Amino acid sequence: MFNYEVQLDQSLTGKEINIKVAALNVMGNVTSRATLLTLSDVPSKPYPAPTVDYLETTTGSIKVNFLNQNSDDGGSPITIVELFMDDGRQGEFKRVLVTISTTTSYTMSVERGLIYRFKFRTANVNGWSDFSEIGYMYSFA
Repeated sequence: MFNYEVQLDQSLTGKEINIKVAALNVMGNVTSRATLLTLSDVPSKPYPAPTVDYLETTTGSIKVNFLNQNSDDGGSPITIVELFMDDGRQGEFKRVLVTISTTTSYTMSVERGLIYRFKFRTANVNGWSDFSEIGYMYSFA
């Protein structure tokens, strides 16, 4: 096995590049198939926690805002956002929305008098970030 390390310019971060390996010896040469790489990482944990839009919230619905203010996208644009909520009784979180990165709010029906928890995460070509902190919302009784 032969290891060879190449230092790539930082300006390539977030860009897709094709890599091929060529080998040459006295018997001849061979070139590998191209491998597509993106020089980036998963996004950092989004913040702040989801918040309630009290002007758009009623006794039977909650409007949740989840605008990610963390600019660390891992070097690749964020393309997907997932919003999770519990059942208002501190149960398991369930995904309620999968959307493109430009969506920043969601309105859903809720049962009155319960405290709901919300969290979200973002993704780029490399995978999912950690979840945001949890936001708590009270549905008006």
